[in-house]
Amino acid sequence: MLNNENTATTALRAIPTKYLTLEDWKTLCGAARCAGVGYGAFYVWTGDIPEATTQAWGVSDYLDEDRPDAGPDVALGWERLPDAEVGVLYTMADRAGSWPGHWRADRGLSDVLDLAQQYDPSGHWFLDDKPGLPRGNLGILPNQCRVRVGGHDAGGFLAVPMRDADGELSNIHLIPPPSISDMNAGIFSVKAVPLLDDAGGWFGLGEPTADGVIYVCESLESAWACRRATGAASVVSSLPFDSEDCDIVGGLRAAHPNAPLVLVPAPRTAEFAHDLADGHQAVCVLNFTKEDPDFTAYAMLKRDGRATLKKLLEQAVPVAVAGPRFELLSGCDLAATAPSLWAVNGVLPTTGLAAIFGASGVGKSFLALDAVTAIAEGRPWFGHTTSPRPITYAVLEGQAGFKYRVASWEQHHGRKLPQSIRSMMAGFNITSEQDVTEFAAVLPKGGILVIDTLNAAAPGVDENGSVGMGSILAGAKRLASVTGGLVLLIHHSGKSESAGLRGHSSLISALDAAVFVTRKAGRGAWTTDIARGGKCKDGAGVTHQFALDTVTLPDGTTSCIVDAGTSPTETAMAPRLRDALAAFERVAVPDGAGVSLDDWRAEFYATSTATNTHAKKVAFQRARDDLVSAGHLLLVDDVYHLTPAKAGDISE
Repeated sequence: MLNNENTATTALRAIPTKYLTLEDWKTLCGAARCAGVGYGAFYVWTGDIPEATTQAWGVSDYLDEDRPDAGPDVALGWERLPDAEVGVLYTMADRAGSWPGHWRADRGLSDVLDLAQQYDPSGHWFLDDKPGLPRGNLGILPNQCRVRVGGHDAGGFLAVPMRDADGELSNIHLIPPPSISDMNAGIFSVKAVPLLDDAGGWFGLGEPTADGVIYVCESLESAWACRRATGAASVVSSLPFDSEDCDIVGGLRAAHPNAPLVLVPAPRTAEFAHDLADGHQAVCVLNFTKEDPDFTAYAMLKRDGRATLKKLLEQAVPVAVAGPRFELLSGCDLAATAPSLWAVNGVLPTTGLAAIFGASGVGKSFLALDAVTAIAEGRPWFGHTTSPRPITYAVLEGQAGFKYRVASWEQHHGRKLPQSIRSMMAGFNITSEQDVTEFAAVLPKGGILVIDTLNAAAPGVDENGSVGMGSILAGAKRLASVTGGLVLLIHHSGKSESAGLRGHSSLISALDAAVFVTRKAGRGAWTTDIARGGKCKDGAGVTHQFALDTVTLPDGTTSCIVDAGTSPTETAMAPRLRDALAAFERVAVPDGAGVSLDDWRAEFYATSTATNTHAKKVAFQRARDDLVSAGHLLLVDDVYHLTPAKAGDISE
């Protein structure tokens, strides 16, 4: 008999609590404990018993109802109950007749597989329309096999073995005959029932080459469809991608360190698939369709044919992993590595994702055009050197305004827009696999793609949800990866400027740089300083001020150009000083009346990460003195004021 914590816990969960007596509960407590069920799992299962019943039974004498995870001291209560035979647990689960592991009372995984493989699976209906599906490792269970799943005898079920990275049998999926309708209504057209709820592993179709692609699916039919369409190796995961125990990508990466891994989820599990792919040099096929959240590769093969599925799958294949994943570098190796490259030194990198964002009307698009023209011409931008590269500007809203901005720039500078800047004004959906693929095909390599705006590039997508933002970021990352360049998103800030980028928090985390643009009292400013709302992952934050000068075109239309002029530049200060200055600015008022020491100190203390009052006091005093000494603040009659150069940052 196979017994471990997973199987025992699954059996316990299958036992309904409605008709239990106190003696039943005590017996199950002892049996579950002996079978390896954890205290927390037993506590949660007991929670299904009506509260009035547990009070009458005095359950609290054995289980601490307020601290289910408090540790061994609490668990001593349930250990006072006598041990019971492990078989009692499985017998009671068998009586329930509805748990996937009904078979476990007298059979183990290898027993079930050995039994199934004695019978030729060729006649099973599931294999009828799937030529090339390997039958050698499959089996079919005979009638009266004493294996039951979901309340049904498993006779006639197709047995599919799942194995871990070491080749050990870890689970078995059973595919029922179509006559059992209540077991064929899952997320796929066929619902495979696992014998173990939480056991991983996979079943492979085809032997992967040393660096050949492996398609990773959630159902055997979709894995077959991927292999049928591409000829490449494919596997079906024992656990769905949305299972918290699913680690198939890590297991496959350990077994095949150089193979490109492509996850092929149904749209319903796409978000979870992206999370699995992160960190393992794997990618995901984007959603097949928005019409049906359970649309699969198998469904596409049947509906659209092999050629369509092959094109979609092969477009997602990443560049093969070259060499070992972990490379050890000496000091000489480090010195020989290429330095980080910047499109705008210390502001915008040459690759990855970045954003220029702010409230409506602050000049984001004007600033973006000014930046990319400087990059295209290789001239400094706000004093920062640039690296020339081709520019593509996707104008997704306000096309007429863009034409006026270009005309104003050309009139002001007395020359045409650089030839290396190209604009695109067709509708584009960054969450569409087809749009991303077709757009990437015409983009220059190593260039910068400006998407103005992000909202217009994702029509109907919920920016605030993790799923919606995940699909946006997947498209943006793919554009950056395919072109080997930078994707620069023009985006809005949240409900207030202090809220940062609008949308889900995963956006700011995914960015390599974020330029936060503000405009107050007719003066513009932009910053990459994290303390002021910006971001620059590989550089020190900077802040610059600018003006928007009006340009009147020959037809009387007006637009603006960015004037950097001689605006002061602020280089990033030490984090402790930024924190203190940020606290000052939060309590400062626009009229320049200044801030009292008490108000400033209270705000600093409220947000300080110091562990005690003394540490906060010392940190505040040092930061206050250093800010005054450096000329950032003035002290007049016991009231602190920003110096004139700083005052514009918070003026209305």
